[in-house]
Amino acid sequence: MIQYINLESFAALLTLICVYLAAKNNLLNWPISIVATILYLIVFVECRLYSDALLQVVFILFQIYGWYNWKKVQNGNDFKGIRTLNIRNWFFTIIVSFILWWIWYNLYLKIAQDPKYPLIDSGLTIFSLTAIYLQAKKYLENWILWIVVDLVYVPMYYYAEKFQTSVLYLILIILSVKGYLEWKKTKKMAT
Repeated sequence: MIQYINLESFAALLTLICVYLAAKNNLLNWPISIVATILYLIVFVECRLYSDALLQVVFILFQIYGWYNWKKVQNGNDFKGIRTLNIRNWFFTIIVSFILWWIWYNLYLKIAQDPKYPLIDSGLTIFSLTAIYLQAKKYLENWILWIVVDLVYVPMYYYAEKFQTSVLYLILIILSVKGYLEWKKTKKMAT
């Protein structure tokens, strides 16, 4: 158990670092995020948050893509590259996410044995995937989605007795607000 607690603490610390770096629009957020994600995969399997565990696997793929995409933008001398979604695309993104949540929730109930909080866990998985996709594509709105998702993660992790992770997500809300403001400022300066 001591080793497990240390693993969760180390994963939380790395997550804080990577989100701080993402808020600063720093490319190093991606490799640090990959390591944190691997550690959280282990943590979530052990506490039966299977959808969150699966999310970590998919996160790794998005993190590799984000790292590649951000590096490509950096090599193109447009490192900032922050974009915004128009209302139509933002609405479409949210609607598709809700549809995918419903599909994943129904599938999740059939394949997971004894999951904790399946409705919330499956929804957070889908909206987290949406947020990391938007982050990888450098859409400003990723931060808005992260704020909403993190607000729901805090009580879920608390009730799952993942207290360190619950506190982490409280801090991530603050960092996400900071990220949103910094990216918005950067975008404004670039235009």
